[in-house]
Amino acid sequence: MSQPPAAVPQLCVSRAIAMAETNVSPTTSHRRPIGRIILATIAGIILVGGVMVLPAVHSAWGRMVRLDCECNLRQLGLRCREYAAEHNGHFPSAWVELNFVGDDTNWAKLLRCPQTDHEIGAWTQVDLWADYRLLPGRTTNDPPDRILALEPLGNHGSAGANVLFVDGATQWWPLSRLLGPSVQSSTGTKSAK
Repeated sequence: MSQPPAAVPQLCVSRAIAMAETNVSPTTSHRRPIGRIILATIAGIILVGGVMVLPAVHSAWGRMVRLDCECNLRQLGLRCREYAAEHNGHFPSAWVELNFVGDDTNWAKLLRCPQTDHEIGAWTQVDLWADYRLLPGRTTNDPPDRILALEPLGNHGSAGANVLFVDGATQWWPLSRLLGPSVQSSTGTKSAK
C-alpha cells in the first residue's frame, strides 16, 4: 500500500471529472460526437418546423390586416349614415364633406388602409390620399347591397378588396367577384351579365 486511504476517493473523483470533461465513458477511451449529432438534429427539426409554420403565420397576418381594414370601412359607414341622416338621406359625394375636424382628427386615420404605408395628408386633399373610394350619388333609399365605398385593388395585392355597402355592412370580396364577368381574350368582348 503505497497511498494512504484518504487519497483513494480523491483519485476517483478527479478521474470522474476528467472523463466528464473529455466526454469519455469508463469503458471506452474515444470521444463520443453524440452531443453534436443531437444538436444538429434538433436544429434541423426547428428549422423545418419554422419553414412549415411561416406560410400559416403570413396568411393569418394578411387576414388580420384585412379585418382591420374592414373595421375602418365599417366605422366610416357609420359616419356616412350619420351624415345622411342630417342631409335628407344623401350620402356624401366626397370624404371631405364629412368634415373631420377638431376632436375628430383621428377619424382621418380610418381613411388609411393598414396595409398601405403612406402618411395622412391635409384634410382638404383627403379625397386624393384616402385609401378608400367613396362612390357619389348614393342615398339611404338605394338597395342595401349597393356599394357605397371600396378600396382599390392594390391595397391588399391582387387578393381582393373590402367593400362598404349602403346599409353599413362590409364584406371582403376576392378579385374574381370584384372584376365580375371575365373578359374573353379571344373575341375581345365581355361575357353577358
